[in-house]
Amino acid sequence: MSMISEQVHYLRSLAADQTPEALYEVFGALNEAADTIESLSAKLADMERPAENCGKELLTIM
Repeated sequence: MSMISEQVHYLRSLAADQTPEALYEVFGALNEAADTIESLSAKLADMERPAENCGKELLTIM
């Protein structure tokens, strides 16, 4: 199971558990999910750069 699938499964199980104790776990799980979304968003933004810009960093290093 992928990291994202595991997080989704965990969030859904917390949503189903409506005990006061589960509320504390929800805060941590939401922060972790937010970190994952932020990381994936940054990776997606890198992938969406125009093809002509790809490799320019490599040329400046050489």
